[in-house]
Order: sequence, then C-alpha cells, then structure tokens
Amino acid sequence: MLKDNFKQLSLISVIILVLTLFAYIFLAFRISSNYLPVLSDEFFYYTNAASFFENNSLSAALTYGGNGSRFLGADAHGIAYPVLNGGIAKIFGWNSLNFLYANFFFVLVSLAINWFQKNISTADKVFISVFILLFPFFTLYGFTFMQESIHVFFAVTSSFLILNIYKTGKRRYLILFMLVIVIAGLFRPLWFFWLIGLLPFAKNKLQHYVFAVFFIIGITASFFYAYYFAEAVPNYFSSLINLFAEGNVKEGIFSIARHFAANVYFYFFSTEDNLIYLPLKYLVFIAFIIFAVKAVKYKTKLYISIALIGALNFCLLFFLYDVFKWREIRVLAPFFYFCIPYLVTEVKNYFKHIQLAVLSVLFLLALPMANQWIKDRKRHTMNEIINYTNAYNLIAQAVEKNSLILINYVPADDGLDLISLPVKNISGSAIKYIVPYYKLKKEKYRYILSEPPATPVGATLILNKYYKLEKVSESNIFLQMP
Repeated sequence: MLKDNFKQLSLISVIILVLTLFAYIFLAFRISSNYLPVLSDEFFYYTNAASFFENNSLSAALTYGGNGSRFLGADAHGIAYPVLNGGIAKIFGWNSLNFLYANFFFVLVSLAINWFQKNISTADKVFISVFILLFPFFTLYGFTFMQESIHVFFAVTSSFLILNIYKTGKRRYLILFMLVIVIAGLFRPLWFFWLIGLLPFAKNKLQHYVFAVFFIIGITASFFYAYYFAEAVPNYFSSLINLFAEGNVKEGIFSIARHFAANVYFYFFSTEDNLIYLPLKYLVFIAFIIFAVKAVKYKTKLYISIALIGALNFCLLFFLYDVFKWREIRVLAPFFYFCIPYLVTEVKNYFKHIQLAVLSVLFLLALPMANQWIKDRKRHTMNEIINYTNAYNLIAQAVEKNSLILINYVPADDGLDLISLPVKNISGSAIKYIVPYYKLKKEKYRYILSEPPATPVGATLILNKYYKLEKVSESNIFLQMP
C-alpha cells in the first residue's frame, strides 16, 4: 500500500518540497544573536513576554493607557501571548530567538499532524506539506516577532479535525475541535466564530440546537474576551459601537455601508506597492469561492462547513475590520491554511499542480522580502544593544515601587527604546509604561521618560544621550501630553 502511494507522488512536488526546505534553512542561517524586533506590535509582544517572565504577572509592562485590560491588566493582544512566550522563557531561559524557535515549532507540528493522518494518501500529504511551506505568509512572518505562526498551527489542526468529523462522525473529534477553538480564541477572539463550522454536522434537530448554542456562546465569548482581557484601543468597531450607543442608528448604518465598500475596494485593488500583496488576497478569496460553489452544487456537510467559516471570516473583515497594511492578510491567512488539506484532497489532480505553480512563484517572489525583513531585525550591533540596555537599566535604580512611567514621545520603529526598558526595579517591583501610540485617557503617572531635548516638567532623575527621566509632582501630572 505504501509502495503504491509513493508511485503516485508527483516528482516535481517532491523536488519543490526539498528546495523549499533548503530555502528556509538558508534564511535561518541568516539569523544572528543581535536579532531583535523592529515594529510596534513586536515591541509589545517582546517586552510584555519579558515582564511575565520576570514578574510572574499578566499585568503588561507596555500599555497604551497605563492600566491595560479591565481584568488582569493585559495589553491589546490579550493574556495568552505573554504566557506562551514568557512560559517558554521560564523553561529554556530568556532569549530573543525563543520567539523564532516557537514560530518554527508550531509549523513543524502542523506538518507532523498532516503526516499522522490515516485517511490521506502519501502523495497528498506531500502536496499539503509543500503548500503549507510555500504560502508566503509564514515565509515572512515566521522570521519576525509577530505571533502569527501559532495561528497556522490552529488552522491546520482544526482543518484535520473537521475532516475527521466529516469522515468518522466520532464525538472525540468534535470535542477536540471545540477545545482547539477555545484555546485559539485566547490568542485571537475571532477564532470563537469558527464554531459555526460544526452546524452542518448535526445529526438531528437536538444536536443542531446544541451546536447553535455553542456558536452563540462562542460569539459571546469573543466579545467578552475582547472587552475584559484585552486593552481597548480606538478602531472602527469601537467608533461604530459609540454611534449606536449615542442613538445615531441611521448614521451607524451609513457608516457600515461606507466602511464595507471601502474595505472591498482595498481588498481587491490595493497592492501596498508589493508584488505578492494582492495575489495573496486573491488566493484566499479564490479558496473561499471554490468551496462556496461546491457547497451550493454538492450540498455536502464538509463543503458547507468550509464555506460557512470562510463567509463569516470575510464578513467580519469587510464589515468590522480595516483592510490595509497586511491586516487583512493576517486575519484571513488562517482560513487559507485551513483550506489547504481540502485544496489538495477535494480537487482534480491538474488543479493541484496549478496551485503548486502559483504558490512556487509567490514563494520565490517573497524570498527577497523575507531576506530584507531578516536584515532589518539585525540592524543593531551587539555593542549598541548592550549600551542601550545598560543605559535603560538605570531606570530600575531610580524609580519607586509600582511605578508608572509616561513615555512622552512616540517611539520609532527600528528603535531599541521599548525593548531595552527594565520591567522591574531593583527591589523587584514591576514597572509599567504608557506608550502613546493612541490618544487615550491615561492613568496617573509619577514619572516621564522623554527624549533628551524635551522641555523640563519635573525633577530630573536621569539625563543621558538616550533619554531623560523626570519625576513629576501631583500638580504637574498631565501637563505634558503627547
């Protein structure tokens, strides 16, 4: 049987798999010990994981307003990421490269899960593996401090669970799917909506009601988690809620229509001056269309489940999110990874080879970009990193217990400021910072961290070429607002 399966393998798919692995190895060897975050989101993932590692607390070191989420004080990304990355550090020790090791671990586990499937041929397992590695999303984000790779794992795992639910109907796969969705929802609340994928598999009316209740609970859990366990930030959804809360229903409806139209336009026509940006979006949309058409044509439970999950993802993106600067790709990439096993097992053989060709071209186009992203993250020399760390560690000696520090400027991308900050003082008390990326109501702070030329607003505690730390009196608090 195994011998027959190997005979079915497309030689070209095997060759591409080997070459793809070599490409990843080449990129991996470009990484060095001075590899650090360069973007605002990366700074938050990095420093707040360090805070959990050192302080054993989910109260984030970096927040936009100083208080964090309503429960536990987490940042806008929620509580799961610092637990993951800080927990890894507790086992293996703190190392900036732990983030990349985790990225590759989750994708390797996804590949392993594929190879453990008993109801998929060896030929198709090769195609699935190649597609997972070729889709340029991981090619890029796998080498950053963005935490997107864990969603590749959730997507692939949930895909195979849905496939096993369809083929076996066994309860354990239903339970495992719900468990995976709940865990994934702690990282990104949108995952709770994926429970809609269970509805077509109800065996009777009672089970249909039960699955519908689970889906409603999932929607509630998504909003509950976002409201209580993630720091609120100004975005379109919050502005829409405000319109309806103020009774401006008509204006709210027009706002939704305008936002939907703009998002649809940007999704299908915005290139962000990047060769692969638009093709990636079309790939995801085509995957959805394929299974939406199959769902209508064949009315099988599997196709309906895939189509429902895809339709809900696109609706949430177009109606409630912002389509620009890779946000839409980050939101929808898990759906494409979810579709990969079905894009291999549920299509004609020739279409698999067409997909292979398209993904291979996009992967090749993404390699120079991935190489540049790697280069960007090692722009600082080790001597520079050490000097920044030593300079910012002085803050730990100067501030009191339970200190909140306002950073009185907008930190630049590519800087070392936010990742050099100490997360506790010399007595072991946590230090928190207000990072003014958004104009939000701020908690009361007693310290201000400014760039050296800034106008004095309090008693200077530290002044060097990197920053100025001042302690402000009660009467001076809030006089300087970025």
